This record gives sequence, C-alpha cells and structure tokens, in this order.
Amino acid sequence: MATTESTTMEDKMKENTKKVTEEHKTLLVKHQKDLRDPNVALLAENHVFECFIKRLDPKEFQGDGGEGQQAAGHSQLDCVNVDRRQKPRYISSDCDQLLTLEQKIFLIQREITDTRKDHEELKQKYEKIQDNYKAAVKEAELRLAEIRKSKKEFEHRLMKSMKDGLLEMKEPEKVLQYTEDRSKIVQLERFNLKNQALKVQEKTLLQKLLQKNEMEKAEYQVYFLEYDEPRFDRSLDEHRCNYSKVQHVLSVHKEKLQSVMLVSAELSNDISKRKLMLAKIEQEIHHAEKERLKVEDKNRLLREQLAHHQAPGITEYVCAKDKHKKLQQSIHKWETKVGVAEVN
Repeated sequence: MATTESTTMEDKMKENTKKVTEEHKTLLVKHQKDLRDPNVALLAENHVFECFIKRLDPKEFQGDGGEGQQAAGHSQLDCVNVDRRQKPRYISSDCDQLLTLEQKIFLIQREITDTRKDHEELKQKYEKIQDNYKAAVKEAELRLAEIRKSKKEFEHRLMKSMKDGLLEMKEPEKVLQYTEDRSKIVQLERFNLKNQALKVQEKTLLQKLLQKNEMEKAEYQVYFLEYDEPRFDRSLDEHRCNYSKVQHVLSVHKEKLQSVMLVSAELSNDISKRKLMLAKIEQEIHHAEKERLKVEDKNRLLREQLAHHQAPGITEYVCAKDKHKKLQQSIHKWETKVGVAEVN
C-alpha cells in the first residue's frame, strides 16, 4: 500500500511540476515580450533624441541675459515635472525621467522637418552641380563645334589644293610641309605677277618718256636707271620681309593648331569624367531617397508603437512571483517527504 501511495504521489507531483513549469514558461515568455517591446521603443526614442541634440546649435543654449537662463530653467522644469504616470511601472525610481508624449511628438516632428530640410539642401546642391556640369558640357560642345568647323575649312582648302595635282599627303607632317611649300609657291607667283606688272609699268613709262623727250633720250635713260635700281632693291627687301613674316605666321598657326588639339583632347576627357560624376551623383540622390523612405517608415512604426504602448501591472507581477515561490516551497517539501518515505 505504501508503494502504491508513493507512486500515485509521485505521479501527482510530476503533473503539478509540469503544469507549473509550463505556466511559468508562458509567463516568462509573455513578460519577456512585454519588456522587449518598450525597450525597442525606448532605443528608437533615444536615437531620435540624440539626433535632435546633435542638430541643436550651441548658441541656442546661451540666451541674452536672463531670458536664456529662464528658458533653460523652464525646459529643465518641464523635463523634471513629467507626469510619473506616463513612465512604465517596471522602471525603478532611480532611473532618469522620461519624455512626455507631446515632447516625443515634437522631437519626431522636428527630426522629420530637419531631414526634409537636409534632403532639400542636398537636392539644391546637386541641382547646382548638375547645372554647372551641363553648362560646362554646352561650352565644350560649342568649342568642339568651332574646332570641327575650322577643321572642315582646313580640309576643304587642303583638298582644293590637292586637286591641283601636286601632292597626296597622309601624315600631319607631310600636310604641314605641303602647306608651307604651297604658301611659298603662291608667294612666288604673286611676286612674279608684281614683277611683271612693274615691268609693264616700266615699259609704258619708257614709251611715254621716249615720246616726250626724244631729244634727251640718253640722259633720261641714265637718270631713270639710276633712280629705278634702288627702288627694285627696296621691293625685293620688302618681299623678303613679307616672306619671313608669313613664315612666322605659319609657325604661330601650327602652334595654335597643336594647342587646340590638346585642348580638345583634355575637354573630351573632362566631359567623360563629368559624365561619370553625374552618374554617381544620380546614384547618391537615389540612395538618399531610399533612406528617406526608410526613415519615414520607421517614424510611422514609432508613432504606432507610441499610440499602442501599455505597461504591465506591478500587482499582477508580484502575485505571480509569490505564487511561484510558494509552489517551489511546496515542491521542495514534497521532495523531502518522498525522500524520507523512500528511505523508510
């Protein structure tokens, strides 16, 4: 009989312990969930409050005279005189005062407005940068159009001269050599034409002089030769000077052409770099827009959590703790009795 009673008692004890442990587990899980939700909300509030403090200007804490001190005093009183009923009951009296619901809403609204302002400033900044890049690209396009126009004119002149049948050039040095030779030939042709014109003028003058002064022909011819030789010498010197000037102008134009080609290459590189920068800026703007949407979703969730936030009751928690302690004591007593019974 004693063994049957002991077995029945053990079964009852096991059933009671199972019930107690399951109830205790459910209570602990529920209590853990009740503690975790407000902790998450408090962490979010702390993050928002830290962002708000970072955004504040230190000059706002320094008022003019007593007004700043009064404002600081009022703000401290507002923080200290927060209604204790708004605090969660599970927080001890040693913890710091929490913010009121109005203060939390004000902080969240201020953070939203600040983020929107920052977004607008970034948007304006990137728009200005984009406008500058567009203006630079337009300027580069205009310069490129001018270079292409001058290139077409140069090629047109070159092809026109090549049709005359002297040379066929493929390399830039040959092209420049051909232009120099062609300019020399043109200048020589001009000089020949001028010489022919001068000779014609000379012949006409001689005929006039012969008609007018047949009697003084020999003396006048001597005088004419003495007078005309230095003039021809002067004309040759002038032509030589003009030839040297033309060569100098050609060398200057060569240097300008090389510099323009270098500038065009630099501009093309700059345009490609700026296009890459524009693509990066657009990606950053898209990323900032995504971050803004995430922040708005977080703010909406925080508002919902603040609206449905409730603290657990202290009396219920104490009663459950007392029951659990009594059950543990009774289990310990029964275990001692069972041990004594087994020994007997």
